[in-house]
Amino acid sequence: MIRIFFAHIPWRVLGLLVVLVLLIEGPLIVFPFYAGEQYRGINIAHYGNDEHYYLTRAKEVLEGHGLGAPHLKEGKEKPDPFQTNIEQILLFPSALFGLGDNVNPVTVYNILNSIGVLALLLLMYFFLYGFSRDPLLSVSATLFAGGAYMLIEYGTIIGAFLSGRELIHSHFNLLGRSIYPYTILVPFFGLLVLSYRASLASLSAAPTRTLCAYALTAGALFGLLFYIAFYGWTFSLAFLGSLFLSALIFRKWHAIPAVLCIGITGLLIGAPKLYGLFSFYTSEMGEQLTYFFHTYRSHDLILSKTGIALSLFFALYLYLRRDDRNNFFLFALVLTGWVALEQQVITGVTVEYGHFYWYFIVPNSILVGTYMAANLFPPKWNVLRNLFLCCVVVVSLLYAAASQYRSFFTTVEWKMREQDFAPILQALNERPYGVVLGDPGGAAYPLLVTILTDNDIVWTPGMVTSLVSMEYYENVLLTYLYLHKDARQDPAAYLSGALASTTSSFITDMYGELEGYKSGISLRKYRAGMPYDDPDMLAARPAFLEELGEKYRVFTSSPLAVSSFLKEQGVRYVLHDTRERPELDFSVLRTLTIIATSTDIKLYELP
Repeated sequence: MIRIFFAHIPWRVLGLLVVLVLLIEGPLIVFPFYAGEQYRGINIAHYGNDEHYYLTRAKEVLEGHGLGAPHLKEGKEKPDPFQTNIEQILLFPSALFGLGDNVNPVTVYNILNSIGVLALLLLMYFFLYGFSRDPLLSVSATLFAGGAYMLIEYGTIIGAFLSGRELIHSHFNLLGRSIYPYTILVPFFGLLVLSYRASLASLSAAPTRTLCAYALTAGALFGLLFYIAFYGWTFSLAFLGSLFLSALIFRKWHAIPAVLCIGITGLLIGAPKLYGLFSFYTSEMGEQLTYFFHTYRSHDLILSKTGIALSLFFALYLYLRRDDRNNFFLFALVLTGWVALEQQVITGVTVEYGHFYWYFIVPNSILVGTYMAANLFPPKWNVLRNLFLCCVVVVSLLYAAASQYRSFFTTVEWKMREQDFAPILQALNERPYGVVLGDPGGAAYPLLVTILTDNDIVWTPGMVTSLVSMEYYENVLLTYLYLHKDARQDPAAYLSGALASTTSSFITDMYGELEGYKSGISLRKYRAGMPYDDPDMLAARPAFLEELGEKYRVFTSSPLAVSSFLKEQGVRYVLHDTRERPELDFSVLRTLTIIATSTDIKLYELP
């Protein structure tokens, strides 16, 4: 069985896959050369602040902490809201050899991502090769799924031209983000490869030990996904259910034992995580986190143009190629996407379904769609078929190169700015541990503290998905209202005007989350953008503003009240990015001593 993963692969195929990996990781490779003398060793992929959050979790694991609240001084040893152990799995060698203090999480994750993406592309290739035994078809579909999947984001290529949208997008390839999605997709595609092999083994006269080896290993990968990510095991469960149903419909009776073996093995391995998830998310804190994870009650259908197109294409393929032995497996893959997207019709619980779409449905649709398109060519048109597949290879690599090139310049200013923080981070590393009060907004800069130093911070937007009490969140908002030049005197009046404007700020974002949670208004309404003038918001606001104003008066009742709160939280340092946050005035904290500067960034120490 192991030889499946080390089977002969043509060097030209391996070379093409390596080229795509280099294109995906290219922005990280090129940046130090682009930055030149200004480069100071900070090279983090920019996907919003997702990558910075994952790196913060990695740093906590390297330090031997839990992940209940990775940004904060307190709460680290509480249960991990994501109920995952992927950081412990990836960083186990460092912990085993006691290298935690000497490991740079950024370097480790950048290297692991390159290895993981190559492993993923190889598994995609082996999956299609198992279907077709055609290296050209397998590699072309893999390169399309890994390098040019963005072509279907806004519909077809023709649709992009008709609508006037740009064909080459300035969005980084998703596979370049550590640690998701490769940590989910590698075991998932391993599951697909082995499930297919197990199904074929059960349909043939293969030895029982071969069938068991395939099924048990596939089950182990399914079980592993329970410890990696919620979306990984739920989509895999949907796949196994769809494969079971497909085997019944297509009368592949001998495949049913293999599917049952895989499912039971995985569920047994994942049972502790299932119990942990159920226990945690039926608790009071679990209900709070559910709100900020964009989970809501709904039985509405979710329209997927990709799913509709693939389903219609499969219906045509089934009619024209009804003798293809892979039809039952293809049908299972098509059905899986619908099961994952529409499960809320039955359960009534809608999760952040974009993860299902981009991580699984899009690559699966491309792989399946390319396979069917190539097989619709009659044998006498084999030359034209191969020309089509060669065009897919060329277009995929060119698109990957062009989109990565364009994307590089969309974040290069951020990455250059991060270099300015290097002297500040060095100063923090040379001083005793302390909590850092700084930028509370959505920019990634504050998380450099939690990634590249041993210190913690007071706030960042990602904390709402950690075990943080609403009382703490409220006190942090009150603190920043006090530090805000324009809000300090009358925060209620300031907020009334700010919430009616069309420009968001970290203050309006923080207020909106608190108002929404306490008033029971869907977070989706606040994520729709400014102004916050939905009727439900306007109805709840007067009472909530009055309550917040009263708490502010109590909270700032004396000149030292805010300082006392910060002291209770262990705040020792104040980091002021005057370019990013000129509206903040830390001088009201009075006894600040400046200890480091870099361009327009200042680091202070509280007594």
